Amino acid sequence: MLKNKKFVIVYAVVIFFIVFLISFNAVCSISQFEIEYEVSSMGAQAQNVQDALEEKYRGKSYLFLKREDVTEVVAEEGGGYLELTSFSKRFPNKICATVREKLEHYAFTVEDGGKTCYVAVGDDGKVLAVREENANNIGGANVEIVGFEFAVPAVGDVFAVSEKDAAAYAALGEVVSVLESRLGGLRDNIVRIEYDDTYADYKLSAQFVIRTREGVEIRLFAPETNGAAKADAALDVYLQQVEGAYPDGTRRVLSDEERTYGTIVVVKDYGSAFYSPRSFIAEDFPVLGGE
Repeated sequence: MLKNKKFVIVYAVVIFFIVFLISFNAVCSISQFEIEYEVSSMGAQAQNVQDALEEKYRGKSYLFLKREDVTEVVAEEGGGYLELTSFSKRFPNKICATVREKLEHYAFTVEDGGKTCYVAVGDDGKVLAVREENANNIGGANVEIVGFEFAVPAVGDVFAVSEKDAAAYAALGEVVSVLESRLGGLRDNIVRIEYDDTYADYKLSAQFVIRTREGVEIRLFAPETNGAAKADAALDVYLQQVEGAYPDGTRRVLSDEERTYGTIVVVKDYGSAFYSPRSFIAEDFPVLGGE
């Protein structure tokens, strides 16, 4: 008799949980995807993400959908250009998320099989595209970066350079961060950044040569040391915020015309940025030869 009573109790508990789960699942089945899309050129892909989520997960259990599931759909439908930046669940049946388009920031160039290859890299360091022309995904051209050694990567890879260029590549990230912050982006002002070590005859360090859209170039010597501070010093002169030191010893703020030609130089042991109205000639900057 006791056994029968225990069996009935267990059976009732099991039935209760089954009914509870069925009822809970009915209430908590996904009925709405509220996705905010931050896109410029990927509107069609964003719609594909929305459609795929609706088709794959609408009506499925709210409890078991994970961030990784949505991330997978975004990556698959976005072709590497869309990423999930936020994910949350709102009881009982709504999924909320934000998806943004990765914008191409710059393109590294290399000769590959006799052709110039442009490797577009996003702000997360991953390769977004490998092309034979320097085109940006929202129009125009990317800032071109030359002088680094690297093997041509696949789309989706984390971009990496040769071991000998690793320190300069790390410095590039610091310099680019300063440029973007102070200029409000790169492409409006900067056309090209070159890693150059061709002035070894002058006992100089390697340098970044930054070519601006206006025409003046910026040269940061030994960028691996205090690269961000050197970029700041150069931009102070470029943006006409401080006086620059001229080869003749005078100091003054650049005129609007002077911002269209010549060279702004920040040396290895820098205290300020120097300006020459000519394209770079080492003799214009006697401080460069010293330690």
